[in-house]
Amino acid sequence: MNKTGTIPGHASAVIRELSAFMSDGVAIASSEGTVILWNSAMEKATGRPASEVTDGFLWDAFVREEGAAVLTRDAVMGLLQDADSGPLSVMYGPDCMLTLLGRRDEGTALVYCIASGPGPGEAVPCGTGGEGRIDSLRMSEEKYSKTFHLAPISLTITTLAEGRIVEVNDEFLRNTGFTRKDIEGKTVLDVNIWETPEIREEIIEPVRRGVPVKGREIRFRHKNGDMHNYIFAAEAVNVNGVDCIISNFFDITDSKMLEEALRISEEKFSSSFRLAPISISITTLREGRIVEVNDAFLMETGYTREGIVGRTVFDINIWEPPEARKEVLAPLRDGRSVRNREILFRHFNGDIHNYIYSADPISLNNEDCIISIFFDITEKKKLEDALRISEAMYKTVFESTGSAMGIVKNDVLVLVNNGMVELSGYSKEELEGKRTWQEFVIPEYVREIRRYAFELGADEASLINRNEFKLRDRYGNIKNVYCLTALGPGESEYVVTLIDMTEYNMLLGRIHEVSRREQQRIGELLHDNLIQYLTGISLILRSLEMKKHSGRNIELRDLRKIQGLIGESLDLTKKLLKGILLVEINYEGLQNALKNLALSVGELYDVSCTFDEDCGPVPVEAVSAAELYHIANEAVHNAVKHGDADSISICLKADGGVISLEVADNGKGFGAGDPMKSDGLGLKLMRFRARMIGAKIRIGNDPHGSGVKVVCTLQKG
Repeated sequence: MNKTGTIPGHASAVIRELSAFMSDGVAIASSEGTVILWNSAMEKATGRPASEVTDGFLWDAFVREEGAAVLTRDAVMGLLQDADSGPLSVMYGPDCMLTLLGRRDEGTALVYCIASGPGPGEAVPCGTGGEGRIDSLRMSEEKYSKTFHLAPISLTITTLAEGRIVEVNDEFLRNTGFTRKDIEGKTVLDVNIWETPEIREEIIEPVRRGVPVKGREIRFRHKNGDMHNYIFAAEAVNVNGVDCIISNFFDITDSKMLEEALRISEEKFSSSFRLAPISISITTLREGRIVEVNDAFLMETGYTREGIVGRTVFDINIWEPPEARKEVLAPLRDGRSVRNREILFRHFNGDIHNYIYSADPISLNNEDCIISIFFDITEKKKLEDALRISEAMYKTVFESTGSAMGIVKNDVLVLVNNGMVELSGYSKEELEGKRTWQEFVIPEYVREIRRYAFELGADEASLINRNEFKLRDRYGNIKNVYCLTALGPGESEYVVTLIDMTEYNMLLGRIHEVSRREQQRIGELLHDNLIQYLTGISLILRSLEMKKHSGRNIELRDLRKIQGLIGESLDLTKKLLKGILLVEINYEGLQNALKNLALSVGELYDVSCTFDEDCGPVPVEAVSAAELYHIANEAVHNAVKHGDADSISICLKADGGVISLEVADNGKGFGAGDPMKSDGLGLKLMRFRARMIGAKIRIGNDPHGSGVKVVCTLQKG
């Protein structure tokens, strides 16, 4: 119903359906409980004209002669708030019954009120025990069946003594699979619907004493023999002088199956959470309260579960510095994931460790939380500047570790995650229960891995083993992996986590190669340019020295030549320094760094390289700014060296919460194929740097020009 009190189209269809028996009173109330329909039969049944009750509240429309209400506001609003509940029946008088049904029409909650009987009188609520029992329904088949069969829940009327079926509604037949012919004249024991006769007797025993049964969970047998779970309610009534039971029941079989599946799933993955050989924690998003941590987290950091669960990360001062949490977790507040961020954590003993951190937003008991995964790279940092993990991390405990993970029993992979599928090239169906780990590992590492596994099982103090080896995937590719192994939940079981280090190691090698080539390029520039000027200065000075020895005068023009060559040498040196030294981002800002990059490239390569200065201030934190600068530098040099471009533009702008860096050129562009899948070093390095700061990068031919366009976007934290 809309706010003007009209009935929507679907509700109109219901009214037309009810018009076939308009001899019964019909009223309809809106989602606010106000009366929007009150037919003439209802006027006759209640003695109240439509003009008197329309736009008033439904519970005010039915009152006893002494002014006491028959319906309560809570009862009506309960139906409105849960339109699938009901029906609710009350006696408005000795010969007038009200039946309320909750419905939803076009998303609007409505209550349909059907009155059967000639008029108002003493009102007694239904279903409220001895004081509110309906001693007689006083309904003929013609009158009560319409209400009875409209009910959206299974209803039956059976004799109290022997359980003979007097009537059932259409919902009962649809739900159980019986036909009216199947049950006509039979007892509930004849049709064998109860699990056992003894259970029926136990459950309805209170009804024999006049006490209604409410909310009992039972099992009923359908016609096909399947047992279903139900929520059951029953109450004693008298029909034509015979003591009967009116029962309603709601099928919860699907809900029970779902609950059981969830229970099994929770048990399965709680073991994976606890035994995972990588640190995992669950904290609240807003205040950072620690909900749970796994064993690897405790062992690695030195904390105890009792010492941290229930406290906040600020209480134990684990983040270094504390304000870093706000910056790192900013995407989670927008429902996005955090991937592969390098952070610092303080252990229980005060030591600061380097970690690779990933997190996903989850909801626990209607509270926004974070599931976080930590990988300690402190030892690796002593040997390398950084450890970058490129594997995607998933949202569940087993699937969100960010690495290939599996459970091995008697050498066979019995359970794997999507990371293992990606690493090996095989599907889960091809792996689980069918392949052993030896089929993938390079043979020379098998004996060493077995020795580690034996030591893990023999030494109770050794919870996790770490080692590196090579494996071969389905397609014959050799991959370098970092392996963490822990004892599994069962005998001869191991939980294995594999981190693919192939691309990381390859890119480190490429970065060193780029550094070597850049040194060579700088040497060539110095040799071909600056040394020429210095050589010229040296020759002029030698000439002046000879003049001095021969007694000739040193002319002013000779000194001016030296001055000119020195000036040109200084200019060239400045240009070289602009091109080869990283501008101090913190001091000058990313915009000035990009502006200097454009100037130096234009002067060194004699091309048009411009920077858009009309975009206004764009604040970017230092780490992200440095990586964006390197991406722009790589894109510009690629345009000159590989694209033969003579016009390049650099643009930096901010739109809302998104920072965008664009580099476009007029070069020859890419040929056929997807440049994002190219193995070229420059493109790989740009993609690698974008992943390091959580940015997205698109590289391809400019749709509005002839060259290449690189677009890198970063969400501001």
